[in-house]
Amino acid sequence: MDEAKHKYGPGPPQARAALEIIDHYIGQLVAVARAAQPYTIVAVVSDHGFTAVSHEVNLPRAFVDAGLITLDGGGKLVSWEAAPWPAGGSAAIILAHPEDQALVARVAQLLARLKADPALGIEEVIGADELARRGAFPGASFGVFYRLDTTGPAARPLTQVLVGPAQQKGTHGHSPTHPQLHSTFIIAGPGIAADRDLGVIDIRAIAPTIARILGASLPQAEAAPLNLPSR
Repeated sequence: MDEAKHKYGPGPPQARAALEIIDHYIGQLVAVARAAQPYTIVAVVSDHGFTAVSHEVNLPRAFVDAGLITLDGGGKLVSWEAAPWPAGGSAAIILAHPEDQALVARVAQLLARLKADPALGIEEVIGADELARRGAFPGASFGVFYRLDTTGPAARPLTQVLVGPAQQKGTHGHSPTHPQLHSTFIIAGPGIAADRDLGVIDIRAIAPTIARILGASLPQAEAAPLNLPSR
């Protein structure tokens, strides 16, 4: 389904067809599992949501133009002081020397200028402290998050234009504050109440929840297990 939604977008029939195929396979697995063990609990988890995108920002090109990335005459990387690591709807900004406050200030000024250009679709720029609070992009000095209609490059030469049509119809990696980017958690089985809404949960709570059902513990888990509604 991930491949179909990247290619066609999150809503078209091709994406729905992929979901129907997955649903069919899950149905087969559940039927076989419960035939062998009626007390089987089934959990279905996705890692992200999806959004439709229309244009793409080749953010590394801005760093080339600002002299933070140096290329040779053939467009090959020679050296860099700061560089974006694209992640779909966001990008980590990595500094070669993050302790260099002059470099930090230079990159911050560049990102502020880029964010001020509405054509680039940059929704938010955050620093290292806020990234750490959100648990995002360890080691990055900045994080860039695009609007839902905007994505970073899937694969583009550093010399290519800064803004162009998106190569994909859909993507993910934007800020999780957008409901479209929320992932899915479905759990069903004996002792668990049916047709209940768990609301928005911390994705890190899923692993300790499953571990508790299995009688295991995850002492280093970053979130507590969910209190699942019982029958």
